[in-house]
Amino acid sequence: MTTGLALTLGLLACLQVPTEGVELRLRGPDTAVELGRAFELVVTRVWPKTLVPEPWSDESLAPLVLRRGTSKRRDLGARIEETLRFDAYAFARDSLVVPGPTFTASCAGVVRTVSGNDLRLSIRSALGSEDATEAELPRAPFGAPVSPLVLVLVTGLLVALSAIAWSRYRRREPLVVSEPDPCWILALRRLERARARVPDSFEDHRDDAVLVSRIVRDYLLARFGIAARELTTEQLLEDPRTAHALDESQRELLGELLAHCDRVKFARDEQAANARDTRIVRARELIVTTEPREPEAGVR
Repeated sequence: MTTGLALTLGLLACLQVPTEGVELRLRGPDTAVELGRAFELVVTRVWPKTLVPEPWSDESLAPLVLRRGTSKRRDLGARIEETLRFDAYAFARDSLVVPGPTFTASCAGVVRTVSGNDLRLSIRSALGSEDATEAELPRAPFGAPVSPLVLVLVTGLLVALSAIAWSRYRRREPLVVSEPDPCWILALRRLERARARVPDSFEDHRDDAVLVSRIVRDYLLARFGIAARELTTEQLLEDPRTAHALDESQRELLGELLAHCDRVKFARDEQAANARDTRIVRARELIVTTEPREPEAGVR
């Protein structure tokens, strides 16, 4: 009963709100504005305290482009006055009329709507009359064209000089093509770069384990032609090519290393994850023990 009485009293208060209690005024510059230059635009909204105003929308002043400035509300006793200031931009020629937007305030089904005044703008170019200059006269005609024979002779001379310079350059500095580094050197460099990274979380340690496993598998592909990335750890250790390329101790080292990385990647083993020095040392040991050996002096 109390709630229903309160709603009834609120509705009666809304019905007693006069239409003239809601206002919307636009105030622009008194003089012409420049095309594309900012000018001040002030929007004033007034409504009784018993009503709730609708949110303001900048799109109601299209086609002007607005940049919101200050916003201030003032208590007028029974009413509220809101002043919105904008930097406005007009992109039309000569003149522009912005239709007055509408403003609605409501309360418990009682709606009060008013329309603001139209905004009429006179627009001038940003270039004043003093910026105008005389038309540029055409230049003198081009001179007589160069003879084709002269062009041929000059082109031939340039080609001959270029050929002589290139010939001398090749004789003085022979072209040297460096051979690419072997796969075991590249793998060791990748391990050193991996060691330089400092993991901060478990996910960093997991990425580190995945990277070490990938470096070793890429090395096995480049060194022995084993497609290690396409095989699981068990498949790789049972592959006949692995048995042919690695001896028993090397296969055991490879199995321990990959099992270590798998525990971090799949089982999320935190203890294994933190042992990054162990997996990098094992990976380096596997690469060093499988790289080709230089033949001893006098052995053929």
